[in-house]
Amino acid sequence: MSTPEKRAKLYALEEKIEQGVTSAVKALAEIKRTKLYELTHETWEEYCRERWGKSAGRLRQLLVLEKVRRNVAGATYVAPTDLQARAMQALSPEAQREAWRAANEAGKPTADRIKEIADKALASLDPKEQVRRIKENETRMREQEAARIVSGGDGARDRLDRIRSLSRRLRKLTEGLGPEGEFALAKLAEFDAAIASVDLC
Repeated sequence: MSTPEKRAKLYALEEKIEQGVTSAVKALAEIKRTKLYELTHETWEEYCRERWGKSAGRLRQLLVLEKVRRNVAGATYVAPTDLQARAMQALSPEAQREAWRAANEAGKPTADRIKEIADKALASLDPKEQVRRIKENETRMREQEAARIVSGGDGARDRLDRIRSLSRRLRKLTEGLGPEGEFALAKLAEFDAAIASVDLC
């Protein structure tokens, strides 16, 4: 796929994100999977923070929600909430459907009830698979906590980092635009030099 085609696809997916949550999560998943965010940002984390104002960790939670919702579709008439989905994320798709069905049959499917059912399902796995899934969940939780801490920023330094990142994004967007692009790149270089001279100490 050529860069103009990729850019058109990125913009189309971003438009879906702006339209609503369900299509947004699907569009975000595709942007991440196909790495279209690299057209405008260096990292997924940068893209999430600057384009959507949310940490990559929070968007990851929304992606988990969409994945679990797809996996349990048709098991009941109700879709799981964010907390309910996170309680089932370590399970296989089949086990997620069973856990969701069982939680709904037992009454109101609270996150605690689902976690209890998920824990029983994990306990039935062989020990190596249990360890793998527990480590996977611990890693995911550490990443989410780190993203939460990082996204807090420290005011001025965080704003400067965002400005630098936006400048990199503008540089990528102006590449290949001919003389006008070259002029814009020269002005961006001047701007970058001015930002680099800012001392926050």
